[in-house]
Amino acid sequence: DKSSLGDLKDIFLSFDSENNGTLSLGELKLALREYSQTVILTDDEIATMFMGMDYDQSGQIHYIEFLAVVAECQGLVTIENLSEAFDRLDSDNSGVISRENLISILGSDHNDNLLMSMITEAGMNKTGQIDYPQFLKLMYPEQ
Repeated sequence: DKSSLGDLKDIFLSFDSENNGTLSLGELKLALREYSQTVILTDDEIATMFMGMDYDQSGQIHYIEFLAVVAECQGLVTIENLSEAFDRLDSDNSGVISRENLISILGSDHNDNLLMSMITEAGMNKTGQIDYPQFLKLMYPEQ
């Protein structure tokens, strides 16, 4: 719910000591050491965790990447939630997610390189759009 998202944003911002809207490996290390009293992670374990969270391989963890990891860890990635996410991304109710849908959600200050990598990863570069079965395949590649 929205209050949980607000809490997660507060947590993310508290980790973001450089106040740049992303988390570096160093910030993640500091945060995990400060907030994790029971589990002590090595630098290598934290680096591996960081690489797993850094979906776009930018060397920074963006808020959306942070949310994705938390949602997956909390078991929030369900077919029902994915269906709702697809419907929100399909902002024109066309039954597919298009480049234009993504731009309308990301806003005018979106990163074009990131957008293009999302489109390529999703396999949208052939048709320029993704339907619901393709979307599910992206979310559950092992199935």
